[in-house]
Amino acid sequence: MILTLKWENNIEVKDVAYPILFISGSADTFVPTWQTRELYEAAGKADFKEIYIVDGGDHNNTFMIGGDSYFNKLEEFYQKCCKEPHVSIADKNLKRVQEA
Repeated sequence: MILTLKWENNIEVKDVAYPILFISGSADTFVPTWQTRELYEAAGKADFKEIYIVDGGDHNNTFMIGGDSYFNKLEEFYQKCCKEPHVSIADKNLKRVQEA
């Protein structure tokens, strides 16, 4: 079976204005790490973004291969999200309109 869906995540992620944590396994053949890096680079409107590559992880086992480091990264990112002041998309859009 050939997958015929067209995924345009690199276009969609450009407008995401929330924090994003990109996680990829270095051995992922389903979504290769280079694609994750492209998404990371394309996410220009994110409040903040991070990328975490799990050495030796594939598409479905990054949490097992990463172990404590993986879960520590999730916790660290979560804590950063809770501490950072975030502006809603509505407020950002209003500011853009006011500046135009």
